[in-house]
Amino acid sequence: HVDVWETDAWLGMLEGSKTFTLYHPAHRKHIEADENDWADLSSPPNKEKYPDMHLAVPAQTLLKAGEVIYIPRKWPHHAIAQEDSISLTLNFAPLCAKKNVIKHLLPYAKSRGRCQMLLQRPLRARDNLMQLCIHGGTIKYG
Repeated sequence: HVDVWETDAWLGMLEGSKTFTLYHPAHRKHIEADENDWADLSSPPNKEKYPDMHLAVPAQTLLKAGEVIYIPRKWPHHAIAQEDSISLTLNFAPLCAKKNVIKHLLPYAKSRGRCQMLLQRPLRARDNLMQLCIHGGTIKYG
């Protein structure tokens, strides 16, 4: 995936470890069939759907407890936990990306307002905002 709204991110491993695979943005065309339709990097390649996947050159690293990885905006990436693990991620927008982030943020803010009107209450921390307000998912009650 590519992080939401063209933001940069850092991830710190608190416990355990994860293998990260990142691709330069120029290689995105080789591992994405349609917008947000990514190749499954943990399975053998689907050569019919992703015929040029072999052209995508990965950068891979094992992130261990106590280490931090920086993921630049627009870089497709994927992580696999090697064991039970705990990590902390923070997405952020540097000033140079402000214009791009705002163009994504405004529709989200409108969608968030629609979610609150539909629920007839303010959104709660346990509400899945990514599914509900960004991707237009369904609301689970109870």
